[in-house]
Amino acid sequence: MEAIDLVIIGCGWDGVAMAKTYHEADPTATIRIIDTADSVGGCWAEERVYPGLNTNNILSSYEFSDFPMDASLVGSQPGAHIPGEGVHRYFCEAVRYFDLERFLLLQTKVETATLRDDDLWQLSLSSISSPTSKSTMIARKLVIATGLTSEPFMPLFEGQESFQGLRIHSKELKPRAEDLSKCQNVVVIGGNKSAWDVCYSVARRGGKAHMVMRPSGGGPSWVWRRRFKWFGWQTSLPRLTAIRIFSLFDPWPFIEKGTIWSSVRDFLHQSTLGLAITSTFWRLLGQHLCRINGYRDHEGTEKLEPWASTYWMGNSLSTLNYPSDWFEFAKSGNIQAHHADVVSLSENSVNLTDGLIEHVDGLVCCTGWNALPPIDFQPPETRELLGIPQKELQSEAMHSQKARTWILDKCPQLGNPSRAVKSVVTEEKAALKERTTPYRLYRYVVPSCEHFLAAKNLAFIGINFSLHTVILAQAQALWITAFFQDKLQHMRGSALDHKQISHDTILQSEYQELRRPKIAGGAGEKFADLVFDSIPYVDLLLRDLGLEASRKGSWWRDLVEPYSLRDYKGLVQEWMRSLKKRGVFE
Repeated sequence: MEAIDLVIIGCGWDGVAMAKTYHEADPTATIRIIDTADSVGGCWAEERVYPGLNTNNILSSYEFSDFPMDASLVGSQPGAHIPGEGVHRYFCEAVRYFDLERFLLLQTKVETATLRDDDLWQLSLSSISSPTSKSTMIARKLVIATGLTSEPFMPLFEGQESFQGLRIHSKELKPRAEDLSKCQNVVVIGGNKSAWDVCYSVARRGGKAHMVMRPSGGGPSWVWRRRFKWFGWQTSLPRLTAIRIFSLFDPWPFIEKGTIWSSVRDFLHQSTLGLAITSTFWRLLGQHLCRINGYRDHEGTEKLEPWASTYWMGNSLSTLNYPSDWFEFAKSGNIQAHHADVVSLSENSVNLTDGLIEHVDGLVCCTGWNALPPIDFQPPETRELLGIPQKELQSEAMHSQKARTWILDKCPQLGNPSRAVKSVVTEEKAALKERTTPYRLYRYVVPSCEHFLAAKNLAFIGINFSLHTVILAQAQALWITAFFQDKLQHMRGSALDHKQISHDTILQSEYQELRRPKIAGGAGEKFADLVFDSIPYVDLLLRDLGLEASRKGSWWRDLVEPYSLRDYKGLVQEWMRSLKKRGVFE
């Protein structure tokens, strides 16, 4: 059986970005893109786009840099949010434009991935439409692009077998849309984007939605107006997070040393005056958002105010991209927030720690996703080397603690979090030896063990959250392509320092765990959760590739102009030209 040069598991933003990048860098390579869905798009596949779903992004901010999104194709207008159906149509056009259709293998599940002695991957496949239909594929390189929203986490409740109403996970909102539309009294578990969407759809048709958020969780998401004025300046959250001057208020400590930006960063996050300025920035930003959302203006909106500062805000945040004012339904009582745990279910009731909700005919669990890839890696000893979350060994705990000591020295504010997260950080330190590690991936994309660094046959893409999904996907895809082709200068031959790579991997994953704690709605205990640090992370990848990270043409524009997808147009060809100049193309 002939080996495929590159097999990509997953056909969302990350999978398509990986395929188009590798194909552009090596047009002769054989590629397969495998996905369990009936159509392309990942979470934007046709079967997953539920009624009323819109992106948090506006037109021109959610597309591949080399293939602009056509307004008429997606059914949107400049400055408007993009309908989910439109994003799916864009994906269909993109795979045609990049000549990827011939690589697609849909309705197919990768059951196991076995690493052979010759470092090829043997994949066991099954057909979704005919599970007994099995096949095998051999891959020279394997990229896991299943993302973080493919395997739903469905909680179990006491008495759930007696509950007579609809009980679904948010992943089922599209196929069960008609059933949900008949429900008039719905309990929605969670305070994230999908929970806000479900509550709005129920309330808009005259039903009542109860948003239930457990007191030990992250609480209500920070929700942002599409555009808002701040100090007289019209802006948006994606725009703010893409401007370098504002990214400097994030404590990200991995800025290139010796630059003006690293000096500014050290001042803002290590000096007494700088920390005072930084704290003022985050306080003013949060206060302004709370004021324009009017959380304290009405008793119906009081429980929707986020529990932690914008400083700790991860990507559980959302955008108010609805046709009418979401908060008006909270004021009218059609949406009611609860800070409570679910105690039990009965025939038509949900018992909460703050009371009983009766006559419930729908329960929607917006409870997130399992972070582990849905693939059985073999042999078993291989799984321990992949860098995926697992119980931390006692021998590893010392390295984790050293990393945290370094981080807290560089970012002292992470050691003095707001009261909302202080107890959890303290508990994590106390239970360090017993915890489950985050993903341990170098640069958040490749396992850091010596075997996989030498074999260059495995990578993960999209094991992160970010407002700038496509910018990160494109940069990660190019970095992985360079890694597979042995064209990363610091990882070639004698330049490869295994100990340094292992150290950096632990350092960056531990940083994420401190930076985005679970109690504040962050996902850092599992994987990278990037907000204002998105562009600095991309800078890191570009520096590895030998490309210019400051891409605005002048230091002033680089400081104050927001980065966008057009700043990364033609990135693959730019990288290939740089290789020729440096004499490492062959």
